[in-house]
Amino acid sequence: MALNVEMVTFDCSDPAKLAAWWAEQFGGTTQEMIPGEFIAVMRPEGPRLGFQKVPDPTPGKNRVHLDFSAQDVDAEVSRLTAAGATEVGRRKTPRLVTGGLAFAWVDAGRNHTCAITTESRAFCWGYGKSGERGDGSVTERIRAPRAVLGGHVFTRVSAGAFHTCGVTPSNQAWCWGNNVNGALGDGSTVFTRTTPRLVAGGLALNQVSAGAFHTCGRTTASVGYCWGNNVSGELGNGTTSVSLKPSPVSGPN
Repeated sequence: MALNVEMVTFDCSDPAKLAAWWAEQFGGTTQEMIPGEFIAVMRPEGPRLGFQKVPDPTPGKNRVHLDFSAQDVDAEVSRLTAAGATEVGRRKTPRLVTGGLAFAWVDAGRNHTCAITTESRAFCWGYGKSGERGDGSVTERIRAPRAVLGGHVFTRVSAGAFHTCGVTPSNQAWCWGNNVNGALGDGSTVFTRTTPRLVAGGLALNQVSAGAFHTCGRTTASVGYCWGNNVSGELGNGTTSVSLKPSPVSGPN
């Protein structure tokens, strides 16, 4: 059995109040992912807690949601359904992405997907209330690819939980979406960026990886840098302090 709980999300009418209370009980911190609507509690240990504003709960809909991860998803789904669970909303066969675009690179985030075309243009689709699609909007759901604004050409793109980053042929890194604790690395605390922002520091980055609330990149000299949330030491710089700009990853002790 290799099933891990990544986040437990609760539907509620006042996410800020509940998140603050539970953060105090666990000695954690709160992070407002979507202003007034979704707040996460980062705990020192164990899965994250999420509090989602749902003023009028849908009859029959569960008020508590568990986000799982597993190395063998099919095996875990089979095990859970055999134990009495009901499988809903999972496609078992591939569906063609609409739009007729030719893609050279695709990366799937938590609730959105981004891709690079054979002409090096970035497109994203799916959830976007934090600006993670980079199309200049915060429309909740888009079911077809939308062009990332700014006219940039990209070699790679990485879709995180609520933000996205990409690198250009000239080794510049650009990020867009939710900027909780500086996940975009532009040196600011502006909550949401709906179009790409240049990562600060002037580093030559040829690879980036967007996580849940932080981002890491590799320079052309093979040096690692990370920025954003650091409550669990995910930046690898020997601290647990947030970094709004790229911080070098420390060497082994």
